[in-house]
Amino acid sequence: MQPVRKKTQNKKLRAFFLVPLLLAVGALLFFLLTKPDVANQMHQHDDEPIALIHIKPEELLSFTVFPRNNKAFTLERNGETFAVKGNADFPLDQDQLDLMVKDLTVLTVNELAGEVHLEEEHLAELGLGKAAARVTARYADDSSITLVFGDSAQTEIPSDYIMIAGDNKVYTISQETRDHFDRSLASLHPTPAINFNADLVTRIEISGSEPLVLQQEEGLWEILSPFSYPADKEAISRLLNSISKMRFAVYAGEADDENKAQFGFNTGSRTVTFHLAPSIITGYDEEGLAVSQERVPEQRITLSLGDRIDNIGLYTLYEGEIYQSTNASMGFLSELSLSGLLSPNPFTLPINRVQSLTVSNGSEERAYQIELIESVLPNNEIAKDELGNTLYEPYISLDDREVNQEDFVREYLRLMQTKRTGKLPEDFQAEQKAVLRYQLVKLDGKELIVAFYPLDALHYAMQVNGTFVDYITRAAVDAIDL
Repeated sequence: MQPVRKKTQNKKLRAFFLVPLLLAVGALLFFLLTKPDVANQMHQHDDEPIALIHIKPEELLSFTVFPRNNKAFTLERNGETFAVKGNADFPLDQDQLDLMVKDLTVLTVNELAGEVHLEEEHLAELGLGKAAARVTARYADDSSITLVFGDSAQTEIPSDYIMIAGDNKVYTISQETRDHFDRSLASLHPTPAINFNADLVTRIEISGSEPLVLQQEEGLWEILSPFSYPADKEAISRLLNSISKMRFAVYAGEADDENKAQFGFNTGSRTVTFHLAPSIITGYDEEGLAVSQERVPEQRITLSLGDRIDNIGLYTLYEGEIYQSTNASMGFLSELSLSGLLSPNPFTLPINRVQSLTVSNGSEERAYQIELIESVLPNNEIAKDELGNTLYEPYISLDDREVNQEDFVREYLRLMQTKRTGKLPEDFQAEQKAVLRYQLVKLDGKELIVAFYPLDALHYAMQVNGTFVDYITRAAVDAIDL
């Protein structure tokens, strides 16, 4: 029986040492599993929407916004709306203001993400530390609340962390909410709409850097300064399309001397003035019927361009205020240049815009007269279009004798299709006399004069209204029989 008693004693001894060992291992695992890192601070909860704030809008008395990268500002109740504390005349965008007021009176979060220790190091890991954007709202019952906006929560539906200052609960909320408050006061200033109808533009004047004047007559654009030259139809079409999309992005400040100097508006700044034709604004009811009309007289809209903003935009000055504008909406104004607007073909005038054409080749001169006469049908009736408008056709005469209309129109169309071959040096001067000269007189009496000078064995230098810009092949010019 002695061996049996010895074996029983060994089991008790091992158990005596094994229990403390297991307790020590358990304590170690407990310590590791409860170590205070962010991952273990955040305990997942139900994802039902949670109302953080629910109060009547009229009970919100004021709120102070603390953006991350801008100065803090306070908006306080002023009757039915809010005003900037210390600057009550500062205009506020009502739509943006309404969003802020709504968030501070009726605020629902997506879900409770978890709980966090309130030490700075842990809050900062979620973007909820001292550097976070926040807003403090004050209410009529003397209560207040401070919302702190954190980093992206990396959720399937994009959302940010948010918490109430002093409370360890962390929630997720739409990313738009932080944008309502993490902003400068200037971003609340209304931005005027300048998206006018580009079809109303009749003249564009650019002063300062690279001055330029463009003018439109019945749909045809012409460069008037620094010299007279037809404008490229495709370039003008792109320009007008860009004009119709102009927008201001955000308010930057009043155009006082300090801000003008800070944002690059000096005496040499480029200024662009758009001249708009008179127009009529028509109002419609819900059924699409016209119910009102307002006549708008001629207008001038002037924009001055300041410094570039990195690679994203530029400062623009309009009616005494400075705004930031993106390259996408306003960048073209600083890039607009004469060289990109010159027509590759100087003969842009359709035949119904010309009253005479004189062709000189040095030894002889032919002066064609062009008139528009009513088009007569074979039954001697006056031709009309679908709307009942009278149709006209050109009558061409040379030395008071009628010229074959089809032959003249064919050659005139070939003239309109001629295009430059390349660019001449800016300081080019012809060494010989012109070998061919076209003088077109428009219906308003203005002239377009195009002359061709020998350049080399294959090309002519082309002079338009006294200015050399392009050269063209001799073959293209010599093939025209006018």
